[in-house]
Amino acid sequence: MSIPGDIVDLEALQELSTLLEDEFLALLSAYRTDALQHIDGMKAALVEREATKLRNHAHSLKGSSANVYARSLAACCETLEHDALAGNLDQAASQIQEIEQKLHTVLDVFKNNGWL
Repeated sequence: MSIPGDIVDLEALQELSTLLEDEFLALLSAYRTDALQHIDGMKAALVEREATKLRNHAHSLKGSSANVYARSLAACCETLEHDALAGNLDQAASQIQEIEQKLHTVLDVFKNNGWL
């Protein structure tokens, strides 16, 4: 199955896997756990109308997603981060939904490659 490079850069992940060896699977497992917690944090921050908390969760997920070459997900997090920084939460619910969908796509790619 071909995966578009903006979803997950499989070639870069393979290189990272070679570099990290046994630690690679632990990295992706920790990513999954943390990412799901950030999604929950974003949802809670939106309910509380806490733009700073929302921005912090989006920023953290952006960075960790970039580290595992999930480019499209990182880009969506960056958009939400900038909107939250500006105090603009009008589109946050739909942005969080899109981020969550992209995260599940990324996690499916990891699973399909035997990494989770």
